Amino acid sequence: MIPNDSAATAPMISNIHVGAHVGSGSYGTVHECTVVTTDDERIVQKGICKRAWTESELISPSQSQQQPTKKQGDAKLWKERAKRCQSYFKVEQHCWNKLNMTNQRTNDKHTSYRGTSFDDGDHDPQQQEPMEWMVFDFIGNRANDGPALTLAQAMQKRSNGNKKQQNEEQQHPLHHVQHELGLSSSMSNNNDQTSTSSPPAPATFEDTLDVVIQSLLRILVDVHESNIVHRDVKPANLLLNPLTNSLVLIDFGSAADMDTIKTGMFGLGRRVGLDLTNNDAKDNNGFSSLFQEQVTAISPIYAAPELFVEWDKNPLEFDVFSAALVICQCLFRFLDERTDAGFHQQLVSEENCDLDAWLARELSSTIRPLGLEEGLEYLASRPGLWQLLKHMFHPNPQRRISSQEAYQTFSSILLMNSDTAESSSSSTTTAEPSFQFDDGSFFASVLVSLDTCDLLNDPEVEDEASQQTMTNESSTNAPSFTRMPPITLPRPLHFVATFDRDESLGLVLSEVDDGEDDAGASADNVEEIMEQWKWATQNAKLGEVFIKEIVPGGQAETMGIFDVGDRLRSVGELPVGEGGFERAVELLGGQPQSAKTVVLHFDRKSRSATTEDSDAFMCPPHLAKLVDQGAWSSKGRRKAQEDAFVLHELHSKQNADYACLIAGVFDGHGGMAASKTASQLLPSLYVTEMSESNDAPKALAAAWDLTCHTYRNGCDGENGECIADYDPIEGILFAETGSNDLIAGTTAAAAVLCLAPSNNDGIVGVERVTILNCGDSRTLLIGPSSDDDSAQQKSRGKKSVIYFASRDHKPSDQLEADRLEAGIKQGLDYSLPQCSLSRWWITCGDYQYAVSRSLEGSFATSKGLVSDPDIVSFSMSTTKSEERIIAIASDGLFDVLDNESVGRELLHMRQTMNLSAADAAKNLCAMALQKGTPDNVSVVVIYLD
Repeated sequence: MIPNDSAATAPMISNIHVGAHVGSGSYGTVHECTVVTTDDERIVQKGICKRAWTESELISPSQSQQQPTKKQGDAKLWKERAKRCQSYFKVEQHCWNKLNMTNQRTNDKHTSYRGTSFDDGDHDPQQQEPMEWMVFDFIGNRANDGPALTLAQAMQKRSNGNKKQQNEEQQHPLHHVQHELGLSSSMSNNNDQTSTSSPPAPATFEDTLDVVIQSLLRILVDVHESNIVHRDVKPANLLLNPLTNSLVLIDFGSAADMDTIKTGMFGLGRRVGLDLTNNDAKDNNGFSSLFQEQVTAISPIYAAPELFVEWDKNPLEFDVFSAALVICQCLFRFLDERTDAGFHQQLVSEENCDLDAWLARELSSTIRPLGLEEGLEYLASRPGLWQLLKHMFHPNPQRRISSQEAYQTFSSILLMNSDTAESSSSSTTTAEPSFQFDDGSFFASVLVSLDTCDLLNDPEVEDEASQQTMTNESSTNAPSFTRMPPITLPRPLHFVATFDRDESLGLVLSEVDDGEDDAGASADNVEEIMEQWKWATQNAKLGEVFIKEIVPGGQAETMGIFDVGDRLRSVGELPVGEGGFERAVELLGGQPQSAKTVVLHFDRKSRSATTEDSDAFMCPPHLAKLVDQGAWSSKGRRKAQEDAFVLHELHSKQNADYACLIAGVFDGHGGMAASKTASQLLPSLYVTEMSESNDAPKALAAAWDLTCHTYRNGCDGENGECIADYDPIEGILFAETGSNDLIAGTTAAAAVLCLAPSNNDGIVGVERVTILNCGDSRTLLIGPSSDDDSAQQKSRGKKSVIYFASRDHKPSDQLEADRLEAGIKQGLDYSLPQCSLSRWWITCGDYQYAVSRSLEGSFATSKGLVSDPDIVSFSMSTTKSEERIIAIASDGLFDVLDNESVGRELLHMRQTMNLSAADAAKNLCAMALQKGTPDNVSVVVIYLD
């Protein structure tokens, strides 16, 4: 909505000529048009026209050709959709008419709506009869070569420009918005505009944002004065008018009038756009879906938590919440719809609309959009705005601030800022706000930390020299490693499978019953399957549930990863435990109705000789007995799971005594494309490399390198497979953050334990451990403290339980800063660490990374985020304690627990609680969630003796 002096006195429309297509709305199509007035048909004006889709337009030609004779249900569906489009058209028409009447009555000439008219049919040869259009005054863009841009289009220009790294470093994020609105610094700073010596400088980011916020809030005040709630306030529905330097709100098809109507087709005493119509009007008028709030078309990423308004519960405040989302999108550079969707689900779904909690979470994230610091600097210069946004984001509409008070408060905030005093002038009287301009102690502490960071060399980083000492000792003093015969493909010991809920799982699940031996009864190889069932379940506990049969042709068989005897650990993240078959059925049946998939966790018995009977033998000093292993992963408070893990055993084709266990976690960001790819490729590639080199460190390094190259090569195309999945209908981003351009990445921590028989007595045990680390996922070797501690233990303190900890690759690490600086000296386009909000970051395009090494796309890699890993290999003879534990975990665990705490908790779980490795991993994940980690958590635990 904008000032438009011609709207109230515009001549009546005689007819229109429809021209070029402009775009499509939620229910119809928008075109340029020429308008002929009734006063003098020689006067022709340019306009914008909009009408509803017809039933034939909703059915695309391809669908019509494929289905020439539609079923009755299909025909009714298309007819119903066409009626719904027509209902949106009538709702918008009603709202514009009411807004026009209100504006004329109050002398606020703010609408550009001209009325309705029928076309002449010339623009569409297939059109059989004239169609009704709503007609609006034409608003041109800054270049005067087409219709005005929307706020979304202007923001997207900036986003696309960053993708190509065009010369925009000196331009602020809202540069294109400022340009289209025709804003200059003189307009905000009240400079003398009479001088012609030089053109005025463009408006700054702060100036532009002031105009956007104030214009947006003033729009809502005008609309809400008519008691109309728009319900679809978003950048795509806000035009930029360069003539008035303000915004225009469009598309009222989803709106609702909170006043009851007294005349018209909608029924007496009803609220247009909200109340149901009566049954008689349903057939006569053809609007079977008119004004049903449950089918109103709204944008999910701009919707308030209540989703559907109620007339007696502050319905107008729905728009206030949406406006706050738009403000934050401009403020923090969420210029891409996917990025904004990530913000919405973080704030609404995961933080219950608590803006402070969202900010705390963002400050601790691995990757974040670049605009956070710039947005906070703007907020710091306008005290009270953060508090205002918190009031606008209140989850309860009855306690949410009104648009009138929000507008008055922001005007007062601008008055406090001497540089923007002129822009705050308004005909509306500024009232005293209902709350003080106090943004709270938490926000104040954040502002203090804007440029404050610890010195390089993070105190949590483990001593590099002690790691190297341990590595050198292990490589020189350890017995030579027995050459391993060729090994088979990896066999997962714990894995996650995702099933389509619309189809049968294709699995027969059962508890162990000594009275029934019918596993695989319908299969050809029934005897082999029976043996597998008995072996896998021989130590089963009462109430545990296993796969008894894999149904031919089902989903499970298609996946090709299941064995008879695999144990069902959980449905989603809810454990089956020893609840029996009924518990499994209850969990499967209790999935949300909206869920399209169901995720099941399985584990299986290891075939390694050392785990058959953990007390059967004692290993010699240079070997460690592999006792147990397990894994768990939780998405926690996040909407999406971006982590992945592996826990695979690799067996020799020739000798069952020779085997390897490969375990690892992959902490994804920007989607799970990288973590999923790494977890799938690394074990198999390690097998291939080991068959050629038979050197575990070299094989693991080569396998990781090939994994990284394979992923990057696959992401360099434009197929979008490495970008986070996004559901635009539901507004769900399957990642913590992401955009159209952000390639998903992952850190990695992995360990390989090679088992072989002793040269002297034939006893099988773990001789060496090889550890890979890239990023800030971490591997720990844990054991009870003793007088004969390792170098790392002694360096940490007398009673440390940590034998070894991998080094995090973070920008705060001086070694990483040196590496990046050396790359710059070599002419590489690396980025140096920068201090921002108490942490060190590496800037890469529109994002900041809190890690300095990880698997990324080619662009981020070129900026210094390389995937070069640390590889450490040591003999078990250097760790002489019994009851050793290897723990591999994503940084979601270490965000809330330090190394010592993790080590002591695991020793307690094993020694005192007698938990299995799998249960210990699950308990650690639960502990991290209880302590408030904002991240996904994945843990692999391995018990050794």
